[in-house]
Amino acid sequence: MVFVYGFEKNDRANLSDDELEALKDLAEQLLARTGKQLAEALNDGT
Repeated sequence: MVFVYGFEKNDRANLSDDELEALKDLAEQLLARTGKQLAEALNDGT
């Protein structure tokens, strides 16, 4: 499981449409990577 963005519900009501779209794009990219690719990205900071 990967958490990309979190906030307390008492700080804001929800994500904006633009934020939601950007996070969906990021999730798609992350889910397309293999475990090895994810480990390499973590190691090199990307």
